[in-house]
Amino acid sequence: MNIPLSKRQVNLAGLIVCVLMMGYALYSQHVVGLDPCPMCIFQRIALIAVGLVFLAALVANAGSWGRYVLAVFFLLTASTGVALAGRHVYLQNL
Repeated sequence: MNIPLSKRQVNLAGLIVCVLMMGYALYSQHVVGLDPCPMCIFQRIALIAVGLVFLAALVANAGSWGRYVLAVFFLLTASTGVALAGRHVYLQNL
């Protein structure tokens, strides 16, 4: 059975995923004792930015142009995070 999801449900799911990922990163740092490198910190900042875009999309009832603005912000923050992650993997493999 295919249940269609609303835009709010998708944005809420994205926000929850971002919060859970940051929660695990902070758990690994403060409980397990794994210190993050500078690239990890930049990736955390990018993840927080993506989460803030999801939150803005969840809270705002954006019209037609507002959805495009939020999509551009999401594209910028998510692509920055992907670029940082790619650079991080590259540096670890050197």
